[in-house]
Amino acid sequence: GHPPGRPPEADEAGPVDGTRLVVLRRIGLLLNPAMPRSGVAGRDLAALVLAAVCWGTGTVISKAALDEVPPLTLLPIQLGSSLLILAVMMRSQGIPLRSGGSPLLGRLGLLNPGLAYALSLIGLTMITASLSVLLWALEPLMIMALAGWFLHERITPAFVVLSLVAVAGFVLI
Repeated sequence: GHPPGRPPEADEAGPVDGTRLVVLRRIGLLLNPAMPRSGVAGRDLAALVLAAVCWGTGTVISKAALDEVPPLTLLPIQLGSSLLILAVMMRSQGIPLRSGGSPLLGRLGLLNPGLAYALSLIGLTMITASLSVLLWALEPLMIMALAGWFLHERITPAFVVLSLVAVAGFVLI
């Protein structure tokens, strides 16, 4: 069965609406059924690329900063700066700074970014920025394993193989 209003050929291995999302769905690589079928907007893609640039630049700058500032001093400076930027962005979009969110969200923040970034900065004092990024490249594999185990998400063999290939490619670079 095909979704109503969607022709059977939309499941073939060709572009649909300018994307290849259907191909990814078909071979089991796109696991989120809520993912839009219309593709990724250029603005969204640019934001993701900019986020990757910021992350990479942040690692290099953090490594340099750790020569001058201890890791557990640098962490609140980084997180405080992040909070300030987020507050300005929220206010500019009319999003209230306070909400009735669950206290669980605050406790989750202790784990990530809190503890995760603290350990990352401590580790960064002992290794190179390049090795640090290589270790962070294993994060998607860890997330995939944990999502399969705890959330019972369907992780296909093709997805595992391609994830390992991606990490291997990252190691080679």
